[in-house]
Amino acid sequence: MIVAQNAFRRRLLWHVVATVSVIVAVGVAVLLTTTAMLAGRIMPGTFVAGVDLSGLTVTTATAQVGGAVGDAAVRSATVTFADNAYTLAAGDAAVSVDVSATIRVAYLRGRDSVGAFCSVR
Repeated sequence: MIVAQNAFRRRLLWHVVATVSVIVAVGVAVLLTTTAMLAGRIMPGTFVAGVDLSGLTVTTATAQVGGAVGDAAVRSATVTFADNAYTLAAGDAAVSVDVSATIRVAYLRGRDSVGAFCSVR
């Protein structure tokens, strides 16, 4: 009876170790595959100025965000204060956006140890 219990425990332990090993191996394979697929690309779920940058290269993302931000930067804004409306041209406000720096931050998002659990706003 004791020999049967020991054999059962060994089989159970072997099955637990084998199951955990398979789960770890699959997890590592998924991580390596995802890392290889996203090498040189922006992580999924990254948005800048309303533009989805998921999977884009830095060059493509810079062009897309530059177009979106460039359009917004040349528009005028109307501000109302005390029943008076004031129109402010973007050029007069000295508005500028460093698109390259913004895309660098977007590219690095998710590449640090906690990046997958936080977001850049």
